[in-house]
Amino acid sequence: MRKDSSTLRRHCGNWNSPEARSQKFAKSWLATRTGADESGGYSHEGGETITVVKNKDVLSIVAAFLGLSVDELETSLGYKTKTIHKERVTVMLDPQGARTNADGFARTLYALLVAYVIENINQRICAAEDAVANTISVVDFPGFAQMSTTNSTLDQLLNNAATESLYHYCLQNFFERQADMLETEEVNVPATSYFDNSDAVKGLLKHGNGLLSILDDQTKRARTDLQFLESIRKRFENKNPAIAGKVDYPAQRLIEENGDLVSGDLLNLISSTKSGFVRELFGQEALQTIHHPKERNAIMQAQVSSKPLRMPSMARRKMSRPSRFTSFGSQSEADDTDDFASTSTSTKKGGSSSKKGSVAGAPKQGAAGQFLASLDNITKSLSASNVNPYFVFCLKPNDRRIANQFDSKCVRTQVQTLGIAEISQRLRNADFSVFLPFAEFLGLAEAESIIVGSDKEKSQLIVDEKRWPTNEARVEQHWCLPE
Repeated sequence: MRKDSSTLRRHCGNWNSPEARSQKFAKSWLATRTGADESGGYSHEGGETITVVKNKDVLSIVAAFLGLSVDELETSLGYKTKTIHKERVTVMLDPQGARTNADGFARTLYALLVAYVIENINQRICAAEDAVANTISVVDFPGFAQMSTTNSTLDQLLNNAATESLYHYCLQNFFERQADMLETEEVNVPATSYFDNSDAVKGLLKHGNGLLSILDDQTKRARTDLQFLESIRKRFENKNPAIAGKVDYPAQRLIEENGDLVSGDLLNLISSTKSGFVRELFGQEALQTIHHPKERNAIMQAQVSSKPLRMPSMARRKMSRPSRFTSFGSQSEADDTDDFASTSTSTKKGGSSSKKGSVAGAPKQGAAGQFLASLDNITKSLSASNVNPYFVFCLKPNDRRIANQFDSKCVRTQVQTLGIAEISQRLRNADFSVFLPFAEFLGLAEAESIIVGSDKEKSQLIVDEKRWPTNEARVEQHWCLPE
C-alpha cells in the first residue's frame, strides 16, 4: 500500500502544489481511517444507551483532518436521521449501525475525492475544440462478471450492462454496418451467423421499461426491494439471456444502493469544518443537495453525481469524414454532435439546478439512471460517423488470476462467448480494407505531373486531381488519408 501510494505521488508530478497533493493523499488515507472507527455500546436502533467510539486516537486524527471537533464527529456517528412515513425522525444507532454509518462516511469521502480529482484532471488536459485535429479514445471495461468482486450487486449489474452495450456495438460494426456499406456498392457477401444480443441490450438499457430505468423509477418512488422484484419478474423472467449465460443478481438492498444518498447529518456536520479543502470538496458541483420542501436552509440529503461535468474533446470539421464502417445513408456527424451537445447541455443545466437544491424529497436520478445517461453519451460518441473503431479482445489465461498458468477450457469458453470465431470468419469474407503507406500509394497512382512536397501532400494533391472520394466506400478506391 505504501509503495503504491509513493508511485502514485510520483506519477502525479507537479499537479497543483505539494501542499495540495498532500491534502488529497491525506483525505484518501482519512477515508480508510474513517471506516476503521470502532464503536462500542449496548443499544440498538431506537435504544436509550449512547454508542461511543472506542479508538479515540483514530477519531482524533480523523477529526483533525476534517477540521472538526472530536465530540461533534463522535456524536454524528451515533445517530442517523431517517424519513419514516413522510416524517423526519432521528434514530440512535447501536454499534453495528454506527459502523455502517462510518462506512457510509468513508464511501462519501472516496466518491467526492474521485469526482474532484477526475474533474481537475479533465479541466487540465482538455483542449480547445478548434485546436483538436484528431483524438484517440480508449474505452476499457473489465468484461462480464458472473459474480460480484466488490460485494455490490449494483456494481455487478451496471458493469454487465455496459459490457452488453459495448459488445453489441462491436457486433454492429462487424456484422451490420459493414454489410450496409457493402450493399450500397452492390457487393454481395455471404451471411455469417452470430449471437445477436440486441434483446438483452434492450431489456437492460431501454429507456422507460428497461431494467435500469425500472430500478431508477422504483428508487424515486421509494419502493422496497420486494416491490421492485415483483415489478420486473413478469417482464424479465426467463427472457433476454446475457452473452455469458444466466446470471443471478440478489435484490437485497439494491434499491438503497441505487439511491446512493449522502446523509444530511454529514452535510450539516461538514458545514462547521475549519478546513478549506474539505469545504471545497463538499461544495463541488458533483454533490447535488436535496433541501426540505418547506425549509430551504435545511438539507435533508445529497447525492454524488456520476455524470461527466463536461463534453469529451472531439474532432470538429466542416467536412464530415465518414468512418470505414459508415454507409452513405448514415446520419451525419453534425447531427450526432448536436444531439450529444444538447444532451450534455441539458445534463449540465440539470446539475446546476440540483446544486442550488431540489425541493423534491428523493433524488431525480439514482446511480442506475446516471450510469444509463453516461453510457448513452459513450455510445453516441462511438457511433459518430467520423469515428474509426478498433477492437481489442483481452482473454484471461485462467479464472484464478495465477501467473504463468494457461487454462485451455477457460480460454475456449471466452472465445466462444465473445464470438471471436464468427467475427474472424466475417472479416475473412467481408473486409476489403487495404492500408498503404504514402510512398506505395504514390507508386500505384502513377502521378503524371511532378509535384513538390511531402508524400502526404503529394497524395492529397493526386486524390484531389483525380477527384477520388476519400473515406467513402469505393470498391478498389477506398482511400484514407491519415492526419
